[in-house]
Amino acid sequence: MLKVAVLGAREVVRKLNAAVMRSKQLEQVVKKAALLVAGEAKQRAPVDTGHLRRSITATTERQGTKVLGRVGTNVHYAPHIEFGRKRVITPVRARALRFTVKEFVGKKGRSRLQRNVVFAKRAEAGKPGQKTATWERVAGDRIAKPFLRPALKACEPKIRELVNNFVKQVFER
Repeated sequence: MLKVAVLGAREVVRKLNAAVMRSKQLEQVVKKAALLVAGEAKQRAPVDTGHLRRSITATTERQGTKVLGRVGTNVHYAPHIEFGRKRVITPVRARALRFTVKEFVGKKGRSRLQRNVVFAKRAEAGKPGQKTATWERVAGDRIAKPFLRPALKACEPKIRELVNNFVKQVFER
């Protein structure tokens, strides 16, 4: 039978509890990490109108002794972009899909924006040549353009560094 004695275990527990009591510093570290991820997600989000990019937010929340950082968006189509959708869209309750197409008409310097309504039996998304043409195939005929998960993965080393620096500050006191 092997016995292990840990020297200074009570000191470690005492310092960790003291770190939880300094919740403002911990909240600042979590907030900084969430803001890093939100900034990276905004850079990675596909842009058509810019609405999705502008809607990405970072918040911190306290739940007992836990401090949570959340990064997300409230745009209704964000899950379809992040997790995937079917490449071909067909109407469900109607005979055709209805789109509003914007285009500039006229000569240079005297052009104006014209909106036309177009009906289609089906639409194919993520085709080459579109502004957001870097869609990736997820499974079968589903395509996605993830931006939140890759942002978190890209920021992981910086987040580790932030947490390590916080822990070092706690144990140096």
